[in-house]
Amino acid sequence: MSLARVTPVGDLDFSQGSRTFVSGKDYIAQKIRQRLGFFKGEWYKDVTLGVPWLQDVLIKSPSLEVVRSVVRNAILAVPGVTSVPQCYVNFDTPTRVATITFTAVYGDAKTLEDSLTLGVS
Repeated sequence: MSLARVTPVGDLDFSQGSRTFVSGKDYIAQKIRQRLGFFKGEWYKDVTLGVPWLQDVLIKSPSLEVVRSVVRNAILAVPGVTSVPQCYVNFDTPTRVATITFTAVYGDAKTLEDSLTLGVS
């Protein structure tokens, strides 16, 4: 499988003069980042799709177990990902920033370790 490479802000990457594609580990990493950035209710054609950030996570005093479950389920929904053996969420309340660190298993037992920082800028 391949996918058009995107920049860190989500635009198509034309830095090489034309569109480039990703596959393998980069494909899985990009799909996970896209999945985690898709809010539930965001798409008008099907408001049930997406990650329930506003409903379950970005609320007053969210349960860390619920947050981990939401993140893990979103990662598991990525085609090719077979398991998420590790998923950690660390909230920094004063700065309102969350760091998500995870390990995803895909393909023939290949692993991807990544982290995302989410917060108010």
